[in-house]
Amino acid sequence: MSGLNSEVIKKIKKLRIEQGLGQERLSELAGLDPKYIYKLENGRFNLTLPTLERRINGLQMSNDDFFYLLINSRVSDSEIVNELLDSMNI
Repeated sequence: MSGLNSEVIKKIKKLRIEQGLGQERLSELAGLDPKYIYKLENGRFNLTLPTLERRINGLQMSNDDFFYLLINSRVSDSEIVNELLDSMNI
Protein backbone atom coordinates (compact mmCIF):
# COMPACT_ATOMS: atom_id res chain seq x y z
CA MET A 1 0.00 0.00 0.00
CA SER A 2 1.43 3.41 -0.92
CA GLY A 3 2.33 5.93 1.74
CA LEU A 4 -0.41 8.33 0.73
CA ASN A 5 -3.06 5.62 0.52
CA SER A 6 -2.07 4.35 3.94
CA GLU A 7 -2.15 7.84 5.47
CA VAL A 8 -5.60 8.60 4.05
CA ILE A 9 -7.01 5.30 5.30
CA LYS A 10 -5.50 5.86 8.77
CA LYS A 11 -7.04 9.35 8.93
CA ILE A 12 -10.47 8.08 7.91
CA LYS A 13 -10.31 5.31 10.50
CA LYS A 14 -9.23 7.79 13.18
CA LEU A 15 -12.09 10.15 12.29
CA ARG A 16 -14.55 7.25 12.24
CA ILE A 17 -13.51 6.21 15.72
CA GLU A 18 -13.51 9.82 17.01
CA GLN A 19 -17.10 10.19 15.77
CA GLY A 20 -18.08 6.97 17.52
CA LEU A 21 -18.94 5.22 14.28
CA GLY A 22 -18.46 1.50 13.78
CA GLN A 23 -17.44 0.11 10.43
CA GLU A 24 -21.01 -0.99 9.75
CA ARG A 25 -22.48 2.44 10.48
CA LEU A 26 -19.89 4.17 8.29
CA SER A 27 -20.61 1.67 5.53
CA GLU A 28 -24.33 2.56 5.76
CA LEU A 29 -23.62 6.29 5.66
CA ALA A 30 -21.16 5.91 2.78
CA GLY A 31 -23.24 3.38 0.84
CA LEU A 32 -20.47 0.79 0.91
CA ASP A 33 -20.39 -2.87 1.90
CA PRO A 34 -19.24 -3.37 5.53
CA LYS A 35 -16.81 -6.07 4.39
CA TYR A 36 -15.18 -3.55 2.06
CA ILE A 37 -14.67 -1.08 4.93
CA TYR A 38 -13.07 -3.82 7.03
CA LYS A 39 -10.76 -4.94 4.23
CA LEU A 40 -9.82 -1.37 3.37
CA GLU A 41 -8.91 -0.50 6.96
CA ASN A 42 -6.87 -3.70 7.22
CA GLY A 43 -4.79 -3.03 4.10
CA ARG A 44 -6.38 -5.51 1.73
CA PHE A 45 -7.57 -2.88 -0.75
CA ASN A 46 -6.29 0.44 -2.02
CA LEU A 47 -8.61 3.39 -1.77
CA THR A 48 -10.08 4.78 -4.98
CA LEU A 49 -11.14 8.40 -5.33
CA PRO A 50 -14.87 7.59 -5.66
CA THR A 51 -14.68 5.44 -2.52
CA LEU A 52 -12.71 8.13 -0.69
CA GLU A 53 -15.38 10.68 -1.50
CA ARG A 54 -18.15 8.36 -0.28
CA ARG A 55 -16.30 7.72 2.99
CA ILE A 56 -15.69 11.43 3.55
CA ASN A 57 -19.40 12.04 2.95
CA GLY A 58 -20.17 9.19 5.36
CA LEU A 59 -18.12 11.02 7.99
CA GLN A 60 -20.32 14.06 7.27
CA MET A 61 -17.32 16.18 6.32
CA SER A 62 -16.51 18.29 3.32
CA ASN A 63 -13.61 17.27 1.10
CA ASP A 64 -11.87 20.53 2.06
CA ASP A 65 -12.17 19.79 5.78
CA PHE A 66 -10.90 16.25 5.35
CA PHE A 67 -7.83 17.25 3.34
CA TYR A 68 -7.12 20.14 5.69
CA LEU A 69 -7.06 17.68 8.60
CA LEU A 70 -4.99 15.19 6.61
CA ILE A 71 -2.35 17.73 5.63
CA ASN A 72 -2.21 19.46 8.99
CA SER A 73 -1.83 16.20 10.86
CA ARG A 74 1.35 15.51 8.88
CA VAL A 75 2.83 19.01 8.50
CA SER A 76 6.25 17.72 9.53
CA ASP A 77 6.16 15.08 6.80
CA SER A 78 6.56 17.09 3.61
CA GLU A 79 6.88 13.92 1.53
CA ILE A 80 3.24 12.96 2.25
CA VAL A 81 2.05 16.50 1.47
CA ASN A 82 4.02 16.57 -1.80
CA GLU A 83 2.68 13.14 -2.78
CA LEU A 84 -0.86 14.34 -2.12
CA LEU A 85 -0.38 17.49 -4.21
CA ASP A 86 1.27 15.51 -7.03
CA SER A 87 -1.61 13.02 -7.08
CA MET A 88 -4.03 15.93 -7.43
CA ASN A 89 -1.95 17.36 -10.32
CA ILE A 90 -1.42 20.67 -8.54
